Amino acid sequence: MDIIDMTGTLDSSGLRPNAPQLIVVHSTRSYPEFGDLLAFHRERGFAGVGYHFFISASNRVYQARPMNIEGAHALGFNLRSVGICVHSKDGSIGKGVSETARALLTFVRGSIGDIEVISHTYAQVAYLNRLLDERGFGTHFDYGSDAVDPTVFDRARSELERFLDGNAGCDEDIRRIITGFKNCPGPMFNDIVRVRAP
Repeated sequence: MDIIDMTGTLDSSGLRPNAPQLIVVHSTRSYPEFGDLLAFHRERGFAGVGYHFFISASNRVYQARPMNIEGAHALGFNLRSVGICVHSKDGSIGKGVSETARALLTFVRGSIGDIEVISHTYAQVAYLNRLLDERGFGTHFDYGSDAVDPTVFDRARSELERFLDGNAGCDEDIRRIITGFKNCPGPMFNDIVRVRAP
């Protein structure tokens, strides 16, 4: 697997160190190539692409950030994870892309250790639970790795929306997570992690 080094596109001044304990897998349908994603993230005010790695529609692997520099991809996880984003035109990926993604997981784990791989969907729920604890709500949501399953995700979204409707005292952070909750990367996450990297 060839990795195209694009870390030079990142303005790392002011960014903090990253101590990866997890790999967070994302997907995008809107930005098929690295340049598209870079332009979008810069428009959002990021220092560069927020993920550490990106697998493009053309099945090329780009490294956008050094793994020891914080990401900008998952609230609550940016200082302790490596973010990997995979382009998916229709929510699914072909065999070649899933093989590339598994090879990238093997590479990352070979570089920093055999760390857990989670979906961004799961990361959103975990961060929400942390905020709910910190604010004393006493409520937890647990969908585990099944959160990427469309049926489980739809149930989760409904439960989160009902929670928000019934708790007017939720602050902006909690509201932002619940209203922005999305199934990323969706069921293709299982295609990526089906064969566990060593």
